[in-house]
Amino acid sequence: MRKVPRYAFKVFYDGTKPFYGLQRQPDIRTVEGELIRALTRSRQMSSDPSVANFATAGRTDRYVSALGNVFAVNVEGELRPAAINSKLGDDIRVWARAKVPASFNPRREALRRHYKYFAYVAEQTDLDLMIEVSKQFVGIHDFRSFAHRPSKSSSVRGIFDVSFNRLGDNFICISIVGDSFLRKMVRKIVGSLIHVGSGLLEPVYIGRLFDPRYPLPKRGVPAAPPEGLVLWDIDYSFLFEVDRYAVAKLQRSLVKDLTTLVAKKAMRHQFRSLSENQ
Repeated sequence: MRKVPRYAFKVFYDGTKPFYGLQRQPDIRTVEGELIRALTRSRQMSSDPSVANFATAGRTDRYVSALGNVFAVNVEGELRPAAINSKLGDDIRVWARAKVPASFNPRREALRRHYKYFAYVAEQTDLDLMIEVSKQFVGIHDFRSFAHRPSKSSSVRGIFDVSFNRLGDNFICISIVGDSFLRKMVRKIVGSLIHVGSGLLEPVYIGRLFDPRYPLPKRGVPAAPPEGLVLWDIDYSFLFEVDRYAVAKLQRSLVKDLTTLVAKKAMRHQFRSLSENQ
């Protein structure tokens, strides 16, 4: 039996556009739905995504954007980003690919996930305090207090790094790198840090959220709005081949749209670096 090639692709999408999140749903516009439709129209994948073993790496909620989410699919022939992009709108762009083994699963085989949150903070926000408190998140912890809702599965996760960048005009970027994340976990980490910096939460409160002796907060941990969140990149044990044309076109489109001017500039800088390093 002839083997069908399997490819992994990096994809950008602007979550502030009319998507109802990533996961495909009947009769609703989603990122997965648009990608499957484009692959089907390119005549290199059947209309049944399960036959092509279509899978994505990171689930994102409605209004959350991505610069480097990843999907994988079995396709006939030499499928390149340009063929997929020709069937997509400007709010979704495929910009890199890699040939992968037939068993490749983009979610399970991800090594690290990089998120960035772009936020406006008031003049009096104590950023130094936020940076100090953020150190408590680094390491392996039970993040049950930062989950969307209680779950029977493990809520233990590893955070490798939390860092901050001042972007001017009261904008900041909070970068969080980890092995995997619970639903809304990044937004709840950011929300709690902003509340600490704004004086709405005592720093000692964050430590208690990891201590099983304290009950889960009745009102839950405050989650930052989804519009500022970007799934920035996902690391694997292999490298992707960047499509320069797709990157150049995406750079131009970012001039027109995205959540904030700050996010646009950061993403454009990332693509400029990718182009220069090829």
